[in-house]
Amino acid sequence: MNKVLLKTIKGKKNFDSVFSNKKVFSSKKLIAIVNFKKEEDSFSDRQNKEDKIISYAVLASKKLSKKAVVRNRVKRLLRESIKKVLNESIDNPYIFENIVLSWKEKLPHHPKLIKFTEVMLSLSEVLNKAYQYYITKEKEGLEADSIAINQGL
Repeated sequence: MNKVLLKTIKGKKNFDSVFSNKKVFSSKKLIAIVNFKKEEDSFSDRQNKEDKIISYAVLASKKLSKKAVVRNRVKRLLRESIKKVLNESIDNPYIFENIVLSWKEKLPHHPKLIKFTEVMLSLSEVLNKAYQYYITKEKEGLEADSIAINQGL
């Protein structure tokens, strides 16, 4: 299986476009703001290299911890876990166009108290919610199309 190509979201225009048509998924510790690719683009076999790039951003607010070292550790762990989850857990990660991850739980005082498995489980939970939402939405769209075709006959 090929590795998923990730690039960071940079610039106000890019963030504004992400937040203009967003879907929000959350868990106890993490919020994911997701933009999906259009249905006709996400499952096609003939995708350009640019179509196989998923843009992402990682946020950790100063309200969660005053120490930059703690916030930076969470961001590093989120970056590493998004690579692992998209490559291993999700069947078709190319449905995602943009992903913005924001940690929402209060952070401990020492960076070593933040564990990779904890971060990865939260991220996996949120992205699987997003993936299931997309799959059910697509099935509903296919059913609506088949009903319209059957009524036309």
